[in-house]
Amino acid sequence: MAAVYADKNRISGLFKKVYGDLNDLVPSFSILKQVIPFKRSKRHGDAFEEGIRTRHSAGVTYLPSGAGVRTLGDPIATKILMAQVKGSQIYIRDGIDDEAMLSAQTSEQAFESATKVVVDSLWESAHHRLEVEMLWGADIEGLGIVESVSTNDVKITAATWAPGLWIGTEGHEVNVYSAPLSGNDLEVSTTITSIDYSNRILTLAAVTDITAGDIITFKGQYDHANTFGGGTIFISPAGLSKIAQNTGTLFNIAGTESTLWKGNVIDAASGPLTLGLILKGAADAMIKGAMGGMVCYVSPLTFASLTEDEASLRRYVEKGEVRELVTGAEKLSFYAPLGKIAIEAHPMMKQGAACGIAPKFCKRIGVTDVTFVNPEKGADGKVTNYYFIPINNSNGWEIRTYSHQAIYTAYPGRSFWIKNIVNP
Repeated sequence: MAAVYADKNRISGLFKKVYGDLNDLVPSFSILKQVIPFKRSKRHGDAFEEGIRTRHSAGVTYLPSGAGVRTLGDPIATKILMAQVKGSQIYIRDGIDDEAMLSAQTSEQAFESATKVVVDSLWESAHHRLEVEMLWGADIEGLGIVESVSTNDVKITAATWAPGLWIGTEGHEVNVYSAPLSGNDLEVSTTITSIDYSNRILTLAAVTDITAGDIITFKGQYDHANTFGGGTIFISPAGLSKIAQNTGTLFNIAGTESTLWKGNVIDAASGPLTLGLILKGAADAMIKGAMGGMVCYVSPLTFASLTEDEASLRRYVEKGEVRELVTGAEKLSFYAPLGKIAIEAHPMMKQGAACGIAPKFCKRIGVTDVTFVNPEKGADGKVTNYYFIPINNSNGWEIRTYSHQAIYTAYPGRSFWIKNIVNP
């Protein structure tokens, strides 16, 4: 009797039919992905390059009216710097056993029934990690700072707590480092076993040597062991927290080259976030060219404190020539000289910070956005895209997501960061 096997060509065909529109479905928590477009780019070596002008052309000559023919001032070549952006590759893998896959290939309905939970989980997990990186990639405070440790319960400081960073991450691996985050300063590599969102607690499988002030990251974000030969560096590309606070070297360009390459940092001085602080940040960004509106992302707790003030609930919506007064708390919007400023809660924003960006000056660049495709070259040299692939020496099939990208802006100065927020 002939052996019965699942057929990966049949399975890939079923995947396309059942999940053909999945790329158009973005999880609701992927707030940044919805406003910052992806642009496929060509690499130069291991980086994406773009020419940057950090100052205006300076070869200016003034002449009075009627001056006649005169010698103009010499041209002054504009200084063009090459920004180098290194995206990170993120793979997430899951699997289904042979028994389930054999049943799945009989029909579209059977395929969806057998695979939907795994496919949906992978898609959401991939977008969760992407959103984390877009906000907090290469941040020196990682994803949180330890406040205290009790048995296996690790409490995160209020200022660095963001519940959305940890949603659904039970079983995920984390690394804990001593501060500051530099060099091979790993305390422990462990796993999250449970999460207490109300009390800002991550319960970890091991807490060896963890003390107050230590820094937590997802495993793999920071190459503490110099695994890839680039030194002890972040594998994560720079996220908005690093971009908006930049004063040093970013995308291979020094902040000393131009004030336009530096972010704008506002200190809330351990006080609540106010509209005045947001306006101050927006004004600083406007000076550097951020016209046409901005979005300020805050933690849900910070957003709630803003909406306690009825005046903060007022939103002017332009309809033709009429500006209508609307009360609501989905977003707070008001008008400033640079245009409309929208304040939006983001579940992955830490409670002690707020971030303002002008989305039209931002983009995601890289080789590919999140995808399930696994290209495989056959003996004839042709490449076929598969979605499920057999696992060697195992009775299972693997499905994985892959992305290679980084968030990027040629105008770091057109963003702002508010730090040291303490919610009432």
